[in-house]
Amino acid sequence: MVGTYDITILQGATWSLPARKTETLQTISSITIASSTVTCTVTSHDYAVSDKVFVSGADQDVYNGIQTILSVADDNTFTYDISYTTIPSTPGTGTVTVGRIVDLTGYTARMQVRLSTFASESLINLTTENGGIAIDSANGLITCSLSATDTTALDFFDAVYDLEIMTGSTVERLLEGKVKLSREVTK
Repeated sequence: MVGTYDITILQGATWSLPARKTETLQTISSITIASSTVTCTVTSHDYAVSDKVFVSGADQDVYNGIQTILSVADDNTFTYDISYTTIPSTPGTGTVTVGRIVDLTGYTARMQVRLSTFASESLINLTTENGGIAIDSANGLITCSLSATDTTALDFFDAVYDLEIMTGSTVERLLEGKVKLSREVTK
């Protein structure tokens, strides 16, 4: 499934775009904490103990992030541990989702920015091979980046992009969207 995400690049500043590969996101209908153990209710999840998942959307940030499943009570309930300095609200609020992190060992990635989908030349060409994209395989994290020197040299207003990941002969478009260059005034 392709995610649509519009980005802004600040000319003259370092830029990065983190993206995470997870399996299908599911809605967490209830998230509570007792001591340091968080209990989540998700209809018909298929998680197992030690699975790494990514939780996002909780208004209480301490619930969000990469979590390791501690226990699975049944097909609808799992737990993970967190540490905190201030006791978070329970139950947690927000539109909270969870997805199992995909191990990206053996994957490569590429991202291009073009004036339009029909443009023959790319304005930006980032790949794992040219060092413009880094992959944290175990955490399913892909990070695209440009140096301040690279963004200073950019000369466009609006464009489009997509980010693809590949393993073997399989290509998957992970993200796509519009790119706006916020042009630098102070030089």
